[in-house]
Amino acid sequence: PYFSLGSDTAICFEENIILQVCNTDVPYIDSVNWYSINNGGVTIAGQLLANTQVFDYQELVNDQINAEVFNISGCVNYDTILVDKIDLPAFDIGADTAVCFNEEILLETAFDFDSVNWYSKSRNTVLQADSWFFNYRVLETDTLIAEVFNESRCVNYDTIIIQMNDLPSFSLGVDRGVCFADTARLDVGSGWDEVNWFTFGNRILATDQEGYDYRVEDDLTLWVQVFNENRCVNYDTITIESFRLPEFELGDDFAICFDDTVNIQTNVSEASFTWTNQSDVVVSNENFYKELAKTTTSLFVTAEDDNACFFRDSIEVLVNDLPDFEIEGDFEICAEDTVKLSV
Repeated sequence: PYFSLGSDTAICFEENIILQVCNTDVPYIDSVNWYSINNGGVTIAGQLLANTQVFDYQELVNDQINAEVFNISGCVNYDTILVDKIDLPAFDIGADTAVCFNEEILLETAFDFDSVNWYSKSRNTVLQADSWFFNYRVLETDTLIAEVFNESRCVNYDTIIIQMNDLPSFSLGVDRGVCFADTARLDVGSGWDEVNWFTFGNRILATDQEGYDYRVEDDLTLWVQVFNENRCVNYDTITIESFRLPEFELGDDFAICFDDTVNIQTNVSEASFTWTNQSDVVVSNENFYKELAKTTTSLFVTAEDDNACFFRDSIEVLVNDLPDFEIEGDFEICAEDTVKLSV
């Protein structure tokens, strides 16, 4: 029988090639035996690989395949084909790893491949096509697949599992106002690896402490940097507004005559007032105090505005007694005479 296996060829490692007897000049073929010089790295030298007219051969090493063909008359003929192995692209995108949420990891193969594509296993989508490197932003745990073609279009794959580590979860709360000179307590809870506090210009307020006490004097924006045990970092910001106090000044202690009018003004209208004396008795709820002076007294006043900010002051009012005297005796005197009186 006359036949041909075709021209010698080369295929990629572990790819398959279909070999079959063709161009036969006899109407019937009785049997076809396939042998390998190198036996595909699988069988013992000289052992029969297959007994079929069509042979699906997997390339593992450079090999020579021999076909032994019998026709129905018992005549035999042979043909040979050389099948060279083309190595697959060799590369490594690294070991499985863990990365903090929203951080990037650089994955790369080598720049001299024909093409490189990157896939997400969980989403079954192409993440980036035809690039030998890939900056992957980690938003979820996923397995990434690199598909690499060499110049012979042989393809190889490598995978990397990227575990997403969560960021620290905490909150400083909403922006708030605090009365001047009061203390704003800020806290992120316990169990963190490291906590640092900052303000404008990245000025460090405190390091490695979970809480921070800010004595309020001015409006201030603060932010906190929190690391968890995986050294993932998260931030939060809060603005503290300094509320002005309902300030006033009662002035210095003073003295006044008995039964004169004590009139003390605060000149503050947007606040509620409580005036008490030394016996803690409320004597007024106005923004002023006005009474007749009877006895020496100490006055204590507290003003509270709509922000619950307080201001306090006190004053002592010393009441001086009036002169005590009496004109004695009754007498008569002529018109235009002079009389001398004394006390």
